[in-house]
Amino acid sequence: MLHPIHGVVARRYDNLPPLELQIDALRRRGILSHQIKPKVLKKIPQAPDWLPAPEDVWSLLGATASVPELVQAGDFLVSGPSRQDPPLCSIADLQEAINRFTRCRGTSKLRDALPLVRTGVESPAESKARLTILDGGFEEPITCCPVDVFGITLHSDLGYPELKIAIEYDGNYHFSSGPDQIRSDEQRRAAMRAAGWEVLTMTVEDLRDPTLFYAKLRITIHSALSPTTDPHPRTNVT
Repeated sequence: MLHPIHGVVARRYDNLPPLELQIDALRRRGILSHQIKPKVLKKIPQAPDWLPAPEDVWSLLGATASVPELVQAGDFLVSGPSRQDPPLCSIADLQEAINRFTRCRGTSKLRDALPLVRTGVESPAESKARLTILDGGFEEPITCCPVDVFGITLHSDLGYPELKIAIEYDGNYHFSSGPDQIRSDEQRRAAMRAAGWEVLTMTVEDLRDPTLFYAKLRITIHSALSPTTDPHPRTNVT
């Protein structure tokens, strides 16, 4: 059984080529094995020898995963399963693992993915949303963007704090958790807007075709950068 890592899922289909596993010289029909050189894998204290470190699992994914998938997996590892949980490893750990896997398959993809890995990410869709924005030629928004709302700090999924633009991703959780969750999300966003922030939302449809979202974001950024002018300027009366 293969364990999925935050959006990088191994799927089994009858019409696919033989499954590739990173294991030590296992020879079975339908399985292609790859030998790993000694001392490449990191030894975890008080763990069985066969259990790789999280950063090593990420490095092994380089042989089959795409760069965006590696970013999603890396975001998960350095952010942790939730805001309440500690990260499974650090960005420095991922870099150190790349150094050990230098001559292994997929290392070039790992090097491309690592500069895009960020902390403060709560879902693979947020990773996809950030990469989608970058693909549109925009500056990278920060993750877990702090929004000061009258002395209380809220957080949007992504944002440009210098422009007071918050970006929220509405995934299945937003729509399937019932009216209370939708009401809570809308109240948070209303509070952000009351504090002077523009709030944009993204959905899975925007990930498939971001054209409309790009237009909204471009207009919002332009408005934030353009100085406002008073249509009825006051004149000094002496």
